[in-house]
Amino acid sequence: MNKLQKIVEGCKSGKNRAQRKLYDWYAVPLYRGSYRYLKNEFDTEEALSNGFMKVFDNITRLQVKSERHLFNWMKRIMINESLMHLRRQVRFDQL
Repeated sequence: MNKLQKIVEGCKSGKNRAQRKLYDWYAVPLYRGSYRYLKNEFDTEEALSNGFMKVFDNITRLQVKSERHLFNWMKRIMINESLMHLRRQVRFDQL
C-alpha cells in the first residue's frame, strides 16, 4: 500500500491527520483552479473549504484508482462548488 492509499484509507476512517495531509497535498492546486472562476481570495477560500468538506464526506464512496483519478475527482468538486458560489452571488445581486 503506497502513501496516498494510506492517506485515503485514513480519510475514509475519519482520521484528522490523514485529512490534514490530503488537504496539504492538494489545497494549492485546487485553490488555483477555484480562483480562476471566482477571482477573489475570500470567495475562493470559502469555496475551497466547502469543497473539502464535501470531499471528506464523500470519499468513502470513491474507489481511488490512481493519484490522477483522486485529483480529478476533487477538482470536479471544487469547480462545482465555485460555480455554485457564483450562482448564489448572481441571485443575491438580482434582489
